[in-house]
Amino acid sequence: MKKIMIIEPNPFHGEVVLGVIHYFNLLGYRIKLCVRKELMGEKLISDLFFDGEIFVFDKKNEREIFDCVDIEEYDFAFFTSLEYQNTNRVLVDFISYYKLKIRTKYGILGIYHSNIFLDIFGTRKLAEEGRIFCLSEFQRLMPTMNILNPHCFNNIGYIPGNDERRNDVGFVKIAVLGNMFKPDIMAKAIKKLSTKEQKKIIIYHTGGKRVKGFSDFVKRKTKENIYRFLKKFNDRWEGKAYESRVIEMGRLNFPDLFKFLGDIDYLLMPLDYHTYEGMHYISVSTSGTKQISLGMNIPIICNEIIGHQYGFSKQNAILYAENRLETALQEILSIDIEEQAKIRGNLKVTAGQIKDKSLENLKNTIMKLEKREEYENITY
Repeated sequence: MKKIMIIEPNPFHGEVVLGVIHYFNLLGYRIKLCVRKELMGEKLISDLFFDGEIFVFDKKNEREIFDCVDIEEYDFAFFTSLEYQNTNRVLVDFISYYKLKIRTKYGILGIYHSNIFLDIFGTRKLAEEGRIFCLSEFQRLMPTMNILNPHCFNNIGYIPGNDERRNDVGFVKIAVLGNMFKPDIMAKAIKKLSTKEQKKIIIYHTGGKRVKGFSDFVKRKTKENIYRFLKKFNDRWEGKAYESRVIEMGRLNFPDLFKFLGDIDYLLMPLDYHTYEGMHYISVSTSGTKQISLGMNIPIICNEIIGHQYGFSKQNAILYAENRLETALQEILSIDIEEQAKIRGNLKVTAGQIKDKSLENLKNTIMKLEKREEYENITY
């Protein structure tokens, strides 16, 4: 039977792990999953949807991943992140950092979340052999770097299928994930909405460390005048259905995260592509918001240049020009149930196409490497 080791050396990128498990299940592999204890503490894997072997590790016993006596029985070691955040919080090459010798049958495969590491880590040879994947088309630095976008969450019990608008109480619910929370940009857009429009929008943020609430979070993240405006916007709400209109959820475990997202209308990624961070996310790295949008069938709201880089269009997302986020917010307030269902349907088609392409790329890479005898006993 075909066997694969799937390894995530970091306490993050769990959403990618779930998708990679799904792909190798479809390809008929017996899986040994090696993950950090932090991810398992966040209930990454459900016993109901994963029947493989699990090795849980921390920074004290990472080397033990490859000390198992049967490692040569595994076809590949697949790294869901080839980048590794070491004890100094610096990203390094995991394999070189620990001077690991990985003696699987056909070597390694893996994903770079940022393509800049090809030259920083000196791993272009691996990319030339087709062993390194990227999450989006724009990240390809050479023809042999193929897309592998693992956005399927079937193995944790979530199967997307609801194409209709999920809220039924007259509000539009928007989620902002992790470091995509940009209070300055959001406040500027919200200011341009009418009071009536403002009352119809609820914004949630989840990710990062748990905080006491909206005020504590935003005060540490933005300028005083922006904080005062958003606090006023938040406190002014007097409806009975929700206590606030900007709600800080803190960091959720995976079951709670997917349950929460199941009730969200849109995902917001308010990046300014003129900034260093914005350029980073359209030139070298893919935001996890894309994975969640595709996997959960939730349309994304973002700048049109960023959206096009990520493979989105006005048919499957809400795109706005320059930094005119307010136009996108006004647009979603005017969209009826039928139009939103159409957007979700188009997004589902896009996700299916990306999934098919990713599976085909993975299968072709494996077939190519298995046929080359020189890889059978190679050490990395």
